Amino acid sequence: DRAPIHKFTSAHSAALFPRGLGELTNDGLRHASQQGLAFRQHYLEQRLLKERTKPSEVHIRSSPIKRVLMSATSFSLSFLGKPLNTTNLPLIYTTAS
Repeated sequence: DRAPIHKFTSAHSAALFPRGLGELTNDGLRHASQQGLAFRQHYLEQRLLKERTKPSEVHIRSSPIKRVLMSATSFSLSFLGKPLNTTNLPLIYTTAS
């Protein structure tokens, strides 16, 4: 879930998306987090992930677009079992562009 990409239709709609055009909403961040939790559960069940996996043990790639980085951060924190307000963020490597 994100704001419109090109333009807001009114000042009221712009106020609904304080991060700006094309940026994630709080719902978008929550959905990425929920997906990270679902992947974590599946990986734990398949024994592909340890319960206490360190952020340095996971390699995450993303495009350098801000909303994609926000999604990658929210997903990866939940995948690693970290609270969303943590200061120990996993490294996210970006593609060149």
